[in-house]
Amino acid sequence: GESPKATFSDDTNKKLEAAVASLIENKANSLVVAGSNDPNVQMLVNKINFKLENYGNTIDTNNTVKLFNANDEEVEAFHSELLNGELDGVLFYGVNPVYSLPNSDKTSKAIKDLELSVSFSEYLDETSSLCNFVCPDHNYLESWCDLNPVGKHFSIQQPLIRPLYNTRQSQESLLVWSGLAQRSNSESQAFYDFIKKYWLENNIGDQNSYTGFTDFWNWTVHNGFTNQVGNSEIVELIYNDYPIKITNQSENKDWEFTIYQKELGVGHHAANPWLQELPDAISKIVWDNYITMAPSDCYKLFEIDTSDSKSAWDGIHLGQEEKAFVATVNVNDINIKLPVYPLPGQTSGTIGISMGYGRGENSEDIGKAAFQSDEFGNHLADDNGALVPVGANAFKLCSFKSGFLNYNGFANVSATDERYALASTQTHHTIMGRTSIVKETTYDFWKDNHEFNQESYNPKVKLHSHAEGGHSEVNATEYSLWDEHPVENVGHRWGMAIDLSSCNGCGVCITACHSENNVPVVGKDEVRRSRDMQWLRMDRYFSSIEDDNRKSWANSDKVEGDFDYGKLEVPEDNPSVVFMPMLCQHCNHAPCETVCPVAATTHSNEGLNQMTYNRCIGTRYCANNCPYKVRRFNWFNYRDYRKFKNFNPNQDQMARMVLNPDVVVRSRGVMEKCSFCVQRIQSGKLTAKKESRPVIDGDVITACSDACPNDCITFGDWNDPESKIREESKSDRSYQALEEVGIKPNIWYQLKVRNNEDELAINSYNNESHSESH
Repeated sequence: GESPKATFSDDTNKKLEAAVASLIENKANSLVVAGSNDPNVQMLVNKINFKLENYGNTIDTNNTVKLFNANDEEVEAFHSELLNGELDGVLFYGVNPVYSLPNSDKTSKAIKDLELSVSFSEYLDETSSLCNFVCPDHNYLESWCDLNPVGKHFSIQQPLIRPLYNTRQSQESLLVWSGLAQRSNSESQAFYDFIKKYWLENNIGDQNSYTGFTDFWNWTVHNGFTNQVGNSEIVELIYNDYPIKITNQSENKDWEFTIYQKELGVGHHAANPWLQELPDAISKIVWDNYITMAPSDCYKLFEIDTSDSKSAWDGIHLGQEEKAFVATVNVNDINIKLPVYPLPGQTSGTIGISMGYGRGENSEDIGKAAFQSDEFGNHLADDNGALVPVGANAFKLCSFKSGFLNYNGFANVSATDERYALASTQTHHTIMGRTSIVKETTYDFWKDNHEFNQESYNPKVKLHSHAEGGHSEVNATEYSLWDEHPVENVGHRWGMAIDLSSCNGCGVCITACHSENNVPVVGKDEVRRSRDMQWLRMDRYFSSIEDDNRKSWANSDKVEGDFDYGKLEVPEDNPSVVFMPMLCQHCNHAPCETVCPVAATTHSNEGLNQMTYNRCIGTRYCANNCPYKVRRFNWFNYRDYRKFKNFNPNQDQMARMVLNPDVVVRSRGVMEKCSFCVQRIQSGKLTAKKESRPVIDGDVITACSDACPNDCITFGDWNDPESKIREESKSDRSYQALEEVGIKPNIWYQLKVRNNEDELAINSYNNESHSESH
């Protein structure tokens, strides 16, 4: 049969035509990807890329990525055999089918009925707890392994610590059982010897470039990787003469759903409190998964009156400033119940649920942080005494189809009378017209103006000077209430540049800061009280149509009463999004320093805004006077107070090993904030001193900069004229947040450049500048 023909709105058709024209214009320099596991969709995408001449250009078939080599067809066959009782014994390694495959109840029963079931696992998860035998496996940080992640690139994984428990690496157990190694203890090197022998016999890596295999092996282990010499494997390309049939997948159900992966992953890290407290990039919610849907669908489902703007405005804060509504999702008679979060920009008629939550429904030993705690730190239990997991397991809604495990489909959604408290680290949605915080433009506009008209897309904030009766505009940075520091251009002056065009809001920098600086985990209840302790936050801003209306109003003769400022906080139906890492700006004229009554926060001679913890008496004046709101107050002794016993690493004898010995653990009543990783600065200077040389660019890298996968954070010495930070601070895209306050931050942002043709707020409010800055 013929494939169904989709119908789109005029606006969508216009965008599709523009996208097609752009793809054709950029033949051999474009790329089309598929978002579906349907083989027909995959083949169609292959054909499009073939027509665009992308193979051999943007698609390199000689450098294949092998990180996604799982075969769903084989998994489906195994699952079917398991459920039909066709297997006598199964060894489970690196998998948890009871949790991550459909029909978990039937899967559980089938595993119980096996004659032999062996699990290699680090802990008693949903599958291991049902097996006849559990062979405790090493953690990957205790293990040897070899990997081939990409093309001809081979890697060696070596243990970083000795085994903490009485465990044995799973591969070594298999070697012993098969007679290829002698019975060993937890510190045996049998698998290491096996890897080494395999590499020698199969000539893996560039062995001929070394004097012998021992020399090659030692260097490979030292470097961690090697590249294979010779031809790559041949990849068979299927993009022609393949019958393609795209079927209409709609069913007699109201909602289309998708199961997606966010910061917590697929469930392996459900007991990791750092990741549980890492805010979702878009919703900013922690310690839960939830149902996302379009705000209009949410209002309709729960019969919320939005006839006046106040109701619509309040509606976008559901689950944050008040408890969220709860809905039930039904797929093939499988129900899960979750709170609803109205997400601006989501397509009407669709819902999204993140995977990785709902671990340990039967109180399996997943880890203490995988279960909900009350405000006193005790685990919550249901009526049967089972611990209550964080979130719900969305894998239950998945199904096998066409040889693939499908994470999307159609569902029925129904409202309930329940309400549920969600915890969010950000309760505001837009910048509300404050363009000195976030600046953005389009690539075409930047390309046409960046040489001669930088003011058109990166306008300087102006103030009006009334000196000597005049009324002239001056740059806001030219005035200050503070005197210059005498050493600002002497010695080191540490600074940072953040490129908003590269930042995708992943939050890796937040977790890196957690780990490096012993930032406490406070849990869901404290986050709801706005007491989160993260030194670095990821602000997310939606665009607002009312922001454009405000500009029109400001440039007209309308009176102030004609404009509804409340609507400024309401995102548009299909908003654009910008992410902005926000941390202590280490201002040279810091307002926090002038209000501290005991000089606990002071300015160093290297440009750092530094804290003296044993001097701080907790007045919190500094937090009140910080325009960026990046200071955190220790309301508790998180390292020993009972409320945090189930998720704060300080309160676990083994988990406290993650603490950085170079950073003090702060006590109750003390203010803290980003230190620019001062311990790393001192280490870099000490290394340079021992090598009898000055500190050079790259010697000091902060944890956030080190971890950023997109390299959007640059750190260095601004006083070094050859440093990258000095160069980026002088960029035509560079600006400082709230520079009109005159506090001279040591962090420069580079405005976001969008690669589209939509009109953006690229001009300053020149006609408003008098009223706003007067």
